[in-house]
Amino acid sequence: MNRAIASNFQGFSRKGCRLWAVGCGRNIPQRSIFRNPTTRLQPTAYSLQPIFCVAVILALSLVLSAPAFAAPTEPPTAFEGGYVKPETIEPAGPGPLWPYVDVAVMVAFLAVGTMFLHWMRSRRAVWLLSIAALAYFGFFRHGCVCAVGAVQNIALTLGQGGEAYAVPIPVLATFAIPLVWALFAGRVFCGAVCPLGAIQDIVHLKSFRVPAWLDAGLGLFAPAVLLAAVLLAALDAMFIVCKFDPFVGFFRLSGPAAVLLAGGAVLALGVVVGRPYCRWACPYGVLLGAAGRLSRRPPLSISPTPCVTCRLCERVCPVNAIVAPTPAGPVDESARRRARRAMAVAVLSLPVLAVVGAVSGALAGPAVSRVHPAVRSAERIAADQHAAPDAISDETRAARRAKTEDQLLQRADDVRRQFVWGTAIAASLLGLAAGGKLIWLSRRRRNELYEADPARCVSCARCYTACPVQRRYEDGMALSEAMKAGKNEQDKSKTGKIDLDDRNRQCSKRHGERRVCDSVQDQGKRPCRRY
Repeated sequence: MNRAIASNFQGFSRKGCRLWAVGCGRNIPQRSIFRNPTTRLQPTAYSLQPIFCVAVILALSLVLSAPAFAAPTEPPTAFEGGYVKPETIEPAGPGPLWPYVDVAVMVAFLAVGTMFLHWMRSRRAVWLLSIAALAYFGFFRHGCVCAVGAVQNIALTLGQGGEAYAVPIPVLATFAIPLVWALFAGRVFCGAVCPLGAIQDIVHLKSFRVPAWLDAGLGLFAPAVLLAAVLLAALDAMFIVCKFDPFVGFFRLSGPAAVLLAGGAVLALGVVVGRPYCRWACPYGVLLGAAGRLSRRPPLSISPTPCVTCRLCERVCPVNAIVAPTPAGPVDESARRRARRAMAVAVLSLPVLAVVGAVSGALAGPAVSRVHPAVRSAERIAADQHAAPDAISDETRAARRAKTEDQLLQRADDVRRQFVWGTAIAASLLGLAAGGKLIWLSRRRRNELYEADPARCVSCARCYTACPVQRRYEDGMALSEAMKAGKNEQDKSKTGKIDLDDRNRQCSKRHGERRVCDSVQDQGKRPCRRY
């Protein structure tokens, strides 16, 4: 029995090493492999940019966690007069060791997910791992503490200082570890660990391709949510991400009706649109996308062999993360002029958007400040100054009895001024983000293969199941033979002579019956003629 286990492990290791050596190695020039499979692999130097980002994150972690070690502990307040503690709808707090267990489990899931994505290249293994993450982090731990909500804890610590609030060490680790991981392995957290992404991936049945202009426009909502969450948490107003999380009601099997309805609407949309919350509303996804953009390696190598340009990965991607290759041949001079004009307009609009955002944010600051408890209390006190004695609220009576009425009004004025500056800065940053997106869309991209955008790819591994070369390897063909077959298909695709065996099998899986495709362009569409 031990021999059998050793032989199975040896076969598994050989398969994983072969896959890692072809498409997943950090120090392997992948483009040269795609051009010539027989190219000798030469090691390249590591990039210093991810290492610098890791150093910055670690330094920030030490600064934020220092007050937690020195925070004094105070005994709980002793109430008198028959006070009865009310029941809460929130789940009971975990024990002192559970947060550290959560961090250890998250690191283990990240490591296993990286192996499934970059070594084994298995969509089924990644899907099963995401189901396990949904069961543990979602329903067992009730979705708390998650990396998405930890953004607010970091903002509260930076805004209020370590004396008012010190971020716990497990929360800080939950926030920083996926970001560091994304610098070297892509957004593995989104595809294999995050329960919010897993619950959307389960219900997704068919990918409806959202137009590029609409996708880019809706993509600005996530930075807006991030800026709003940071602003409100830094000013100690509210935790907007946790309060309006659309899936927390499902994880806790209870919650307000509005939150449950919102979660149901997001899941209903997720049936035909891949991961709508992750793409257009997740604040932590903005940070993960930036970390993926800074990484020097692509998050996924779609094909372990030369790409045959079948476009199946582009059609099956639920988040429009596959970037098509640049058309070959000389560039039209009129198209070049249009591209330059669009880039000039985008660059000139950058300061305009920033100024307009700052002015509009400053004007909206007093209205936004009403979400702060101090401002609401001051407004009640101001409204009760000319009210009848029997119409005065209990809050105003308590403030007059304690002689803190003037202090509350002064505190509200300070909060309003902070909100004016904060909303101006946040809206200006949002304008800069919109201008930066215009510049990014206006640039001229030059790539030779179908590649995954490291900022948008959520590492769901659905493109693996669509790649015909990957399916050949999964069916038992040796890697060298799969590379030769992929090269032959690439040569046939240039002359229009496409081998339709794999395409017909994929059509059968998609349509539930045996069909024949006339060409690779008909793959996955309805106009496939039957036998």
